[in-house]
Amino acid sequence: MYIPTRATGAYSFTLDLNGNTITIDTVSGFGCIEVQSGVTVTVKNGTLAGKSNGNFARGAAGSSISLENVTIDFEGLNEEVKPAIATDGELAVSNVTFDLVNAEAIDENTAVTYQTLWDELNLAADGAVVSLKENAVLDKQFKFTEGKKLTLDLGEYTLTIGEGMGNVCALDVRSGSLTIRAGAKGAIDGTQADETTVPVGVMAQGATLTIESGTITTDTKYESCVYAGFGGIAYIKGGKFVNLCEEPFAYDQTSPALAVNVHDNTSGQQMVISGGTFVGRNPVLGDTNVNRTESYMAADAKVAGMADGSFVAFAGEEVPEGAVAVYAQSADEVSAEVYTAEALAAALADGNFETVVLGADITASVSVERTVTLDLNGKTLKNVEGKHTIENYGTLTVIGEGTVDNVSHGRGAVVNYGTAYLNGGLYTRSLENGQNSEDSGGNSWYVLKNYGSMTIDGAKVTQDGHYSSMIANGYQNATDRNTNYGKVTTADKVPTLVIESGEFAGGINTVKNDDYAVMTINGGTFKNVSQAAVLNWNELTITDGVFEVGEAAQAAIITSYAAGGSSCGRQRSSDRICGNGAGIQRRRYYSRSRAEHNHRL
Repeated sequence: MYIPTRATGAYSFTLDLNGNTITIDTVSGFGCIEVQSGVTVTVKNGTLAGKSNGNFARGAAGSSISLENVTIDFEGLNEEVKPAIATDGELAVSNVTFDLVNAEAIDENTAVTYQTLWDELNLAADGAVVSLKENAVLDKQFKFTEGKKLTLDLGEYTLTIGEGMGNVCALDVRSGSLTIRAGAKGAIDGTQADETTVPVGVMAQGATLTIESGTITTDTKYESCVYAGFGGIAYIKGGKFVNLCEEPFAYDQTSPALAVNVHDNTSGQQMVISGGTFVGRNPVLGDTNVNRTESYMAADAKVAGMADGSFVAFAGEEVPEGAVAVYAQSADEVSAEVYTAEALAAALADGNFETVVLGADITASVSVERTVTLDLNGKTLKNVEGKHTIENYGTLTVIGEGTVDNVSHGRGAVVNYGTAYLNGGLYTRSLENGQNSEDSGGNSWYVLKNYGSMTIDGAKVTQDGHYSSMIANGYQNATDRNTNYGKVTTADKVPTLVIESGEFAGGINTVKNDDYAVMTINGGTFKNVSQAAVLNWNELTITDGVFEVGEAAQAAIITSYAAGGSSCGRQRSSDRICGNGAGIQRRRYYSRSRAEHNHRL
């Protein structure tokens, strides 16, 4: 088809194919379509097909070719691969696709005006950088299927994902690689898209998506900003990912809406996060789908929880300024290192974190209702005025050096209704002011109070007072039992204390085994200067330990009993117990008799 120049000057015409196909074959070196200078040609709504030893369409300088909603079906007949379109004039394309054999799409020297981003991505050469020059709209899905390595540079502009695509990734990398970068204001806005449309995804084996910068926003309880699966891998190195939806994730109804997500049934790590800011579900937690176990995080990456509720991924040891917590995943668990009272309470309540680490000295009173390990990490946890420091109803293990303190009258460092393992740390009441058995000094109570099951192995407990016992196991009286029995979460509801090792010093009694309680001491050092290192009212077994008391104390070990069955005063001791001072007494109620000899059992 030869479209010549007119002597009368420039002219233009439009060919509307109306859904039909025009086929033009030529064996010459000319194009199937030749447009001369001064001619403007618009072809739309159909298919142009042909074969040629040259190009499919050529334009002379001064010509203009516009293609709208057109498919170019072209086979090059020359041994040399040539472009389907080569023009020295102007070329504008809108929604143009190519079906080529032995040909390339557009000559690299041709100046092309792309009416849509879709066209520019579709026609970009391998290795090209496609840059937004103004705000743009992607109103239909684009699949990267040709194995190209492309970069999408948003600059300072916004790419809006249009509605009507359904459950797809709008930018869908199926082969090759796509890198997305942007300036400070560059963004992809998915809030106008369908709720089931993901703005960006990588969806096939061998395909990769890398996001370096820019903001991607969506508003959906069903999907996320970025999706990876079926062997494709998304590398997130920077940027911001915001899911504005305030409803929980639709498929579990408990997690916050997802900022990023992966396919449920694809094995292997599909998303590798080393940077970026996320609003939605914490990315260190990965997916909520039951078949997913792999981490989202790069090997050296962690996530900082920020005061505004966002999450910042980072590598290295320098924690982002303003962080309230740092979340990390190891081979066998996810941990939370916390710096504020609010972050501590949230982490202890969140079943995703097996270990919660104190990252700073914190003033807080917390309740534990699940299985969790608390690592004191050399820091101090001190109570809020008028409250116990830790109340445990779950299964709590405490490890590490550090201090659990309580400074309020009538309150303890740990009150246990569940199962507790104190395997490290110092437990104290630093403002304890008990003067004697009659005077609390306005600030006294137990450091540890156990109604459930507690094991102490390697901890240190101190209390500089003479009014309250330092450690109490069981119920002091009927009122105590009536108040607290219903709170106990252990199956048998028997207050049970086992001491394997540790250092224990202070209180009117260092350790008191009270009504309905069972206590076993297998080791440890117990010191007292007020009344007794161990006061037993019910069932006590001692297999080992060192018990030291001062001159003012009544005995190293006192076993007493009372009528009624709750205080049977039963004690079993081995010959490995050693002590000094007052030895052992067995008595009913509190007589003031004293054994006047040193005793080794």
